[in-house]
Amino acid sequence: EPDVTVNGATLKMVQAGDGNWYAYIAEAELIADAISFGLFTPGTTSIPNFATSDADALYADAGTSIVRQSKIAENNEAGWPVIQAFDFAVDGSVTITYAKGGNPQSIALTFLDDPDDYASLSLDRSSYPAGADVHMTITSLAHNIDPTDEDSWTYDLTSDNVTVTYQQFNENGVGDSNTGVDLVLADLTL
Repeated sequence: EPDVTVNGATLKMVQAGDGNWYAYIAEAELIADAISFGLFTPGTTSIPNFATSDADALYADAGTSIVRQSKIAENNEAGWPVIQAFDFAVDGSVTITYAKGGNPQSIALTFLDDPDDYASLSLDRSSYPAGADVHMTITSLAHNIDPTDEDSWTYDLTSDNVTVTYQQFNENGVGDSNTGVDLVLADLTL
């Protein structure tokens, strides 16, 4: 297994059938929001075969296929895909290092904690007649849950029982009955 660290903490890598090594990481506080939606099982530090990770918490998919395009682990790694969560300092550096054969490669990223700085809303037109459908595009890093594929959020505002559904439709607009998860609107912030 490759020797990879995140700010000096060991990152567990998993080899896929294509021969490449993969890991999914997230900021610990931000992924906690996804837990309130029921998209992941609560964090733990004990998932079989992930004992070598120094992550602050480990998150396994809660059966909702949130990581939809993950590579298949070569050894059928128990619990895969797993998201390893780390605490990052606001506006601080996140250094990912691959210690390959005496010549480590590193990349430094800056963790920005205000996803609202990267959020926008656009409408398909400037005015609507009565009864018209409103098509809007919401761009929000906070709602980019799956690191491997596009996310789809559906808002049903047609009744007193407002619902928000994650991944009701795939990126082609086709119903995705395997992964639609109803969410509580009170838990959602834009």
